Amino acid sequence: MCLSENKILTQCFDREELSDKKRPDTAATQFKASLAKLMEILMSKDPSYVRCIKPNDSKQAGRFDEVLIRHQVKYLGLMENLRVRRAGFAYRRRYEVFLQRYKSLCPDTWPNWQGKLADGVATLVKHLGYKPEEYKLGRSA
Repeated sequence: MCLSENKILTQCFDREELSDKKRPDTAATQFKASLAKLMEILMSKDPSYVRCIKPNDSKQAGRFDEVLIRHQVKYLGLMENLRVRRAGFAYRRRYEVFLQRYKSLCPDTWPNWQGKLADGVATLVKHLGYKPEEYKLGRSA
């Protein structure tokens, strides 16, 4: 049919499609490839979340419905999130990124820190008045 002189038939039955021996992707294969691509995109991002809590259902300023707020805090998982953060898993950044962002808060690290990055972060944190039990410095460079 691809050799027909009828233009409609030759357009419907392309010679390259007929000579291709590869089977088309199944729905499962397409789904798996799509999921892998999505995971790759998600893993390349650095997410941050903003949680909003409605203080009341009547949209009145200065009015707080304690039952409604507790319900939202419970189902958003905020208490568990707070426990994890208090356990020391709150903020993990490489020394270089941390120092670059917060170096302006300490005269010893501003404008440029000369020395080991870990020492610069330790100097910065000490200057800000954090107690040693409130933070931990990792071993990464």
